[in-house]
Amino acid sequence: MITNHARSRFRERWSAAFPGKPSPNNIDNEITGRFNRSRRVTDLGEKGKKRLNRYGADTLFFRADGFTFVVQDRSIVTIEISDKDMRHLNRSPLRLAS
Repeated sequence: MITNHARSRFRERWSAAFPGKPSPNNIDNEITGRFNRSRRVTDLGEKGKKRLNRYGADTLFFRADGFTFVVQDRSIVTIEISDKDMRHLNRSPLRLAS
């Protein structure tokens, strides 16, 4: 299962990572295809352990094609950019009050 949050984050991060490339027409197929090619992240390191504390002990991380899939209770709950040079794009842009 893919949550709506994961779909919206994938769209947002796809646009940030590939600004000239349009979003895939079928988001679920794109996410599923990338997830099926992913490998589980088992060597978490210091930052990975902090992420595990943030998401909870029942969380699994999978990585493929420059994206990290965060899985809880058999659902993809969010998707992050995992390429080292593009991780800063995971942060939401600053929104100013109008």
